[in-house]
Amino acid sequence: MRAAIAAGPQDVQTVLVISHADIPMAFNDAMWAKYQIGRSNKVKDDSTKRGAIRNPFLDPPSSTPAAPPNNSANRPRGTLTWLATHGHILLGCDHATRGFAETVAEKTKRDMQLVYAELNANLIPGVILHPSGVYAAHRAQEAGYTYVRST
Repeated sequence: MRAAIAAGPQDVQTVLVISHADIPMAFNDAMWAKYQIGRSNKVKDDSTKRGAIRNPFLDPPSSTPAAPPNNSANRPRGTLTWLATHGHILLGCDHATRGFAETVAEKTKRDMQLVYAELNANLIPGVILHPSGVYAAHRAQEAGYTYVRST
């Protein structure tokens, strides 16, 4: 956007809505390890080739160079940490969070409300829960954002 339309750093902002089966992306490494999210969701750790025990969407794996190839610290990165720390908005679906909590509670024989509260306390920094992903998308559109489905 900067090259194509001479947009400044504050001129372009992304709103990412995390919902449905993708809601585990919104939880921190502690939840990924405790509830074996990588194994149950078939998300592999590149270094071990086993189910991920950390949220791989937060930061690049330790085997990935810390700086992009051109060594520009401000170059966009495809991680949730980069988005959250560069002024972009991360919204999570509360309905999907409740559904995930119910699944975890059934598997672990725990109370669903306790699991739900724990998941809420362990959202990654920057994630804001909304009643549903559809609600979040509509609110973003009301604020002037354009909806682009990316699947």
